[in-house]
Amino acid sequence: MVDYQYSKKFKLVAMGRPIEQVKMRMEQEGLDPSVLDLDMNTVGFLNIPEGEEVKYPDGHVEPCCKPGTAPAPTPVAAVAFSASASSVTRKPAARQSMVKPKEETLAPRPKYKHEAKLRPLYWDVLTSKSVVEKSMWFQMNDRDIKLDTAMLDTEFTSKPMTFVLPVAEETKTSDVVNLLDPKREQNVGIAIGRLKVSTQQLHHALLFGDFSVITRENISQLVNAAPTEDEQAACLAFSGDEKKLSSASRFAYELSDIPMVAVRFECCKTIITFDDEVTRIRKIIQVYEANEKMMMNSTGIKQLMKLILAIGNYLNGESARGGAWGFKINLLSKLSQTKTADGQMLRRLYGLDPAEYAGCALYYPAGDMGVTELLLLRVQTDDQLETVQAAAQQRLDTQTNTFAGYAPEQYALCKDGSAIVIKGQDVMFVISADKDAAVRAFRAVHSGRAGA
Repeated sequence: MVDYQYSKKFKLVAMGRPIEQVKMRMEQEGLDPSVLDLDMNTVGFLNIPEGEEVKYPDGHVEPCCKPGTAPAPTPVAAVAFSASASSVTRKPAARQSMVKPKEETLAPRPKYKHEAKLRPLYWDVLTSKSVVEKSMWFQMNDRDIKLDTAMLDTEFTSKPMTFVLPVAEETKTSDVVNLLDPKREQNVGIAIGRLKVSTQQLHHALLFGDFSVITRENISQLVNAAPTEDEQAACLAFSGDEKKLSSASRFAYELSDIPMVAVRFECCKTIITFDDEVTRIRKIIQVYEANEKMMMNSTGIKQLMKLILAIGNYLNGESARGGAWGFKINLLSKLSQTKTADGQMLRRLYGLDPAEYAGCALYYPAGDMGVTELLLLRVQTDDQLETVQAAAQQRLDTQTNTFAGYAPEQYALCKDGSAIVIKGQDVMFVISADKDAAVRAFRAVHSGRAGA
């Protein structure tokens, strides 16, 4: 009897891999290559993982049990042993599965009900009671935020989408043979077109670890272009004219006689980039630790999280995502994907084209008497900072003049509750009774990003 890991080597030989290459690889891995001289139909395997099957060339499967349908354990005295010329097989007893205790979850918060169908905010809801109770979310009440629901209903209304089906183009017959799927053919063709070494040089370098050929400059392209196991199997099974192969298929074909080509390229990449990766990860850890301290001590960031939670719960309404106690932090990088129904408000209110900037978020009053407003905008060049600052100042002057003389509260808010803040490539314009909290949150978030 032999260990289960040898079954994979038998499988490679059955797929057409030259037995001498498989034996050479087994010697490198510390395995006994003479095992491949045995007849797989009579070889027994030990340590077969639960639920795994070994398929033999003659069609039978060992062991004949699948997860959830395993037979009852056989008493030791009744275990049948079958002897053959080269092995003894013993039926393994079924393992008793461990049942993980169910985690206690919190009931959702009260959900918003609204008539309009709004664009949802796709977040990962935190439901674990033990997780939420130990986090800032448990002490946070999103209903403390006074939302301008009329504006949200107007700007985030879900509009019906129409689709135009493409017309199938007539395919032309070609003598070129493609062993890869069309997308892989295109991607591999682009990658190898940039290489300055031949496939024969790569073949030799991959077998003997020649890092003068496999370099920092081309290793990423080689990893992306390396043939997968299925592609290697298709190449090994090809018996036609090699000259008719496409450039991408020929690249895969000429490398496929090397065992585990993709894994070898990945190992080369690890060796080449190891020191750089260590330095990069250390910097990430330092930034993470600094941002963690800032997050724990910043009231501005907690207020910002509460605002996002309130808006998200309103947009998600009575759906499964609504009534959330909290959300996973990965949502912050996806916020720009939730866009208003009308993307032209920046142009109408500020005279700016959103396509010319790296990012933009705009909150503005829906009613004529509303004045609370927030603009967050990231420029692409330093020259745009002056343009954005002038546009924000003009918007503030317009609002101030609009309410002068007949709406004293709105006029006072424009005078005392407004700010234009520039940090790096980011600009914030705000008119709000909570101006100071908004400014603190903006500066705190930007400081964390600057540390990165």
